[in-house]
Amino acid sequence: MQLAFAHIDRSSALDERVADLLSTSAGHLPDDPLRSLYFANEALVLAESSDLIDLELRALRLIVEGLRTTGRQADATPYIVRAIDLADSLHDSDLLAALIDALGNWAIAVEQDAGVPRPRRDRSSRDWATTAIARLERRHATNAAGSGLARETTIDDPETGLLNALGMAAELLTLEERDIPYALIQIVLTSHTLPVLTGVARSAAQLVGDRGLVARNGIAMLTAVLPSVTGIAAMSLAEHMRVAFVREAAGSDARIGIGVAIKQSGESSRDILRRVADRAEEAIFAAGVTVCG
Repeated sequence: MQLAFAHIDRSSALDERVADLLSTSAGHLPDDPLRSLYFANEALVLAESSDLIDLELRALRLIVEGLRTTGRQADATPYIVRAIDLADSLHDSDLLAALIDALGNWAIAVEQDAGVPRPRRDRSSRDWATTAIARLERRHATNAAGSGLARETTIDDPETGLLNALGMAAELLTLEERDIPYALIQIVLTSHTLPVLTGVARSAAQLVGDRGLVARNGIAMLTAVLPSVTGIAAMSLAEHMRVAFVREAAGSDARIGIGVAIKQSGESSRDILRRVADRAEEAIFAAGVTVCG
């Protein structure tokens, strides 16, 4: 009996020790990320030694955030892979949402790092990790919908009801993983007053319908993702958008640029996003509402 209670006491003490380390790590993260990483790694070692999955995930989240803060997001890949493996058995929806947020920030930072070559698609690669993050996001969104909870704002934009940049990145990664061709239509507004923005967002979503999705991936920027849509069809849809947006912008001084691009063979999502942004920027310098493809 004494041995049994001694085991419980040691287990409780270990939990408290790991929790203290995590609390200290979180406290240092905003101002001293290197010190935060030290305490988070200490917590990770202790949590792993006793199979404390929730605490291990909290430590991994802090490590990923700390590496991102110090500009070392590429070094986070093995921690991302471990977190994803553990998240598959996680039932704490709040912790899963926080973990997805951290993983999503890592994915965005890596995707924007054009100087780092894209690795192979195995379990040690960034491509595998970002695709797995998209799967976790869809799982969490499905669980939230099934329980009657609102979808996390890490995936949706609260002002327009559209996907946000993270949600769009997940969709693009899924298309890339499945090697599905797609077109992008990017809409940029010189004025992002809420009535004009929400009107344009509503019109864009209605016109796209079930052919794809529309995301808000900037303060005054929307992007339509159109799987398996040809260049001719995308340009035609962009022209319909132009007509609708003229009505939405009536009475305001907003200019609206609409760029169109088709994914070329061998391109990454980053490549086509750069091209469609160039087309939209070119269109925004014209008067009124203009399409450039």
